[in-house]
Amino acid sequence: MSDPKSYYARWKHNRGLARVCRTRFIDGQEWAIVLSFYAAVHIIEGYMRTKDERFWSEDHVRRVKSLRQSPEARQVAALYRDLMDLSESVRYQPGFQPKDQDFDHARDWLHRIESMLKGPFSRAVGEDPNDVQ
Repeated sequence: MSDPKSYYARWKHNRGLARVCRTRFIDGQEWAIVLSFYAAVHIIEGYMRTKDERFWSEDHVRRVKSLRQSPEARQVAALYRDLMDLSESVRYQPGFQPKDQDFDHARDWLHRIESMLKGPFSRAVGEDPNDVQ
C-alpha cells in the first residue's frame, strides 16, 4: 500500500473497529488496543507518504526513526512507541490482561497522535478533517 488515500481509509476503518471492539465485546476487548495501534500506524504512515519519500517506512523501527526526523511529527514518535509496546504486550505476552488504564492509555495516545496529524493528513488527501468522528 503506497497511496496515502488507502492509508486514510484504513486508519478510519481501524479506529472505528477499535471503538466497537471495546464497547460491544465481552471477550476480546484487548484487541481494541491492537486496533488502536494499527489505526496509529495508518494515520502516521499515510501522513508520511504525503511527504518526501525519505520519510516513508515499511516497518515499525524505521517508522519511529522517520518520525523523529520529521520536525512537525517528532512529538508523535514517543506516543507511537508507547502504543506499539502496549499492543505487543496484548499480542505476544500469554496471559496479559489489560487493565482499564491500559485501554485509557491506548485511546489517549491514539487521540493525541490524531490531534497532531489528522488535519494536515486529511487536507493532503483532499478530505475534510471534520468528517472524522
